[in-house]
Amino acid sequence: MLLHLGSFMISAVALFGSVFAPAETVAQSYDRSDEIYYYETIYDNEDVPMPTAADAFNIYYTTKENPSYHYLAARCPEYTYAPAVGCCASIAAGNLIGYYDRFDENLIPDHKSGTAIRETYLYTIQDAGVKAVIDKLYEYITGDGYGATEEQFKDGVTRFCNEKGKNISFTSCMRNGSFSYETAKSYLDANIPVVMFSSGYNVCTIYSYDHEDEVDYVYSSANHIMVGFGYDEYVYTTSNGTEKYEYISVSSGLDSKPSGLYNINMQTKINNVLAINIY
Repeated sequence: MLLHLGSFMISAVALFGSVFAPAETVAQSYDRSDEIYYYETIYDNEDVPMPTAADAFNIYYTTKENPSYHYLAARCPEYTYAPAVGCCASIAAGNLIGYYDRFDENLIPDHKSGTAIRETYLYTIQDAGVKAVIDKLYEYITGDGYGATEEQFKDGVTRFCNEKGKNISFTSCMRNGSFSYETAKSYLDANIPVVMFSSGYNVCTIYSYDHEDEVDYVYSSANHIMVGFGYDEYVYTTSNGTEKYEYISVSSGLDSKPSGLYNINMQTKINNVLAINIY
């Protein structure tokens, strides 16, 4: 049995030596009809759907191709520490900061970001230093409230980075009102993470057998924020024809499945995706 975990897959991917700023930020052109989305950690709140609903399906195929994939590290940050109810925004921000701590370890004091392994990188697990940063991000993003909006997320992360002497840029991966998978891939190819703001989400693990893939996943219809650290695609030839699956490799912030593959076309509405560079 081949276990294919999104954030643990080690491929022949040469990582870049330094982080660079992306091109000019693209204005968000999609219409949200003035609707404000609040993103929260939902498993502690009885008023919203539980995120730990689990399911699975099997793909039986004649041939399978993996035409396109890229992971920013062999293991990216997978922090799940929750300082309070309603804090998925601060957890996602912590995972984002954790990624860039590799290039400037002043971002998370008293914490070793990870270890270089040949041409890739293995990030360490959360520790007291990581938890202190997530606590600070929670203060800046959410304060004494419950949940956070996209703007609160951006304002809080910007404040944190500026206090560390860093700049930050946000670039939307939405095009003509919809998520542009190709645009997100272009930033991930440049080793710039993406942060996904969605209503409904899934986190999948793929187990591969002989001419069969089993896709186990957890899902929820609640609003959530996750950080994308890569992408993966599969094309199957089945008895029903050709089937294509497109995934973003995510750190979910969920204890039940802290990392995995996010099927962008399954049980989700993507409100916005931001490529975020800290430099």
